Amino acid sequence: MSPVKASTWTRFATSWKSRLLTSGTASLLPESASSLFLLPFLVAPFLIFLPFIHPRVEPLFYVAMTAVSGLMFWHVAKDRPNWWIIPVALAAYGAIIAPNWLEATVGLPSRSTGAFHWAIWGSLAMLWGPLLRNRWDGILWGLAVAGAVHGFLALLMPDSFAGRAVGVTANPGILAFWGMIGLVCVIWLARTAEIKSKPRLWVAVNALALGCILALGLAEARAALIGVAVALPFLAGRAGFLAIPVAALALLWAHPGADAQRIDMWRFVLENFSLIGHGFNTFAAAYPGQDFPHSLPLQLLWELGLVGWAAGAAFVVFGAFRLRGAWLAIFIAFTVYSLFWFPSPPWFFVGALLVARMRERHES
Repeated sequence: MSPVKASTWTRFATSWKSRLLTSGTASLLPESASSLFLLPFLVAPFLIFLPFIHPRVEPLFYVAMTAVSGLMFWHVAKDRPNWWIIPVALAAYGAIIAPNWLEATVGLPSRSTGAFHWAIWGSLAMLWGPLLRNRWDGILWGLAVAGAVHGFLALLMPDSFAGRAVGVTANPGILAFWGMIGLVCVIWLARTAEIKSKPRLWVAVNALALGCILALGLAEARAALIGVAVALPFLAGRAGFLAIPVAALALLWAHPGADAQRIDMWRFVLENFSLIGHGFNTFAAAYPGQDFPHSLPLQLLWELGLVGWAAGAAFVVFGAFRLRGAWLAIFIAFTVYSLFWFPSPPWFFVGALLVARMRERHES
C-alpha cells in the first residue's frame, strides 16, 4: 500500500470513528467501553452464533481459529514464546492415550471437544492476555449483550428441547450458560457509579438484565441458576447471601429421569476411571447413549486421569487467587456450572477469557 493510500485510509478511519462516537448513539455507551470502539456490540453476533455452527462449516471455523492463533502467537512470541506449549501438550496427551488417536483429535463435530479444540482454545487463552489489556470492561458489556440477545431470541423462537427453550443454541444448557454469564456481568455493571449517573444507560442495563433472566428462565437449567446464586455474594456483598435459598430451591427442582441417569454416569466414572486417563471422546464407547458424563471434573478424570485433575485444580486455584471483581464472579459461576455440564464452544470462549485475565493479573 502506497503512503498516499495509507494516509487516505487512516484519515477515513479516524473520521468515521470520530463521527460515530460523537453521534447520539454514543451517549448510551459507558466511558469504560470507549477504548474498544463498540467492540462489544461487534462481538455479540459472533458470540450468538458460535454454538450454532453447522458441522460442515465447523472445520473451516477452526482453520480460521488456527490462523488467528498463529498471528497472535507471532505478535506476542517475543514476550511469552512458550506458554502455548502447556495446552498443546495436554491436548496431545489426551489424543495419544486414546485407542483411536485420530478420533480423539478431531472429536465430535456437534460437541467440539477433541484434542484439536482444547489445543486451539488453550493457545488462545495463553495469547489473549497482552492483546486484551485494558479492555476488560468492554468485554463485560459484550458478554452482557450476548446473554440478553440470546434470551430475547429464545422468547421469540418456538423451538424447544423436551419442553425447554433453546433459542439459536444447540440445547438448553448452552442458552442458560449465556444467560448466567450475561446476568453476572449485568449485575456488576449496574453497581458501577458510571451507570448510576446516566439514566439512559441505566435503562439499557435493565433491558440487558431482562434478556439474561429470560434466557435462564426459559432454559430451565439448574446448573446456571446455582452458578448465579453462588456468584451473587461476590457481586453484592452480604446482600448476595440472600441468593442461597435460590440455590437450594434449584437443587430441589428435580428432573427425576435426568437426575438418576447423571448419578449413574458419575458413579460409573468413579468406579472405572484410569489414573492415566482413557483419552478424549472415549466415554461414549464405555457408556453407550451418552457422549460425556455431564460433569467437567469427572470428564477430565475419565479422559486425562490425574493429569486432567491437576490441570483443573490449577485453573481453580489460580482463578480464586488471581481474579477480582466481576471476573471473580464470572469465574465462580463458570466453575459451578462446570460441575454439572460439559464443554461447548461458548464454554471454551469464556474459559479462554478467564485464563487470559488470570495471566494478565499475574504479569501485572
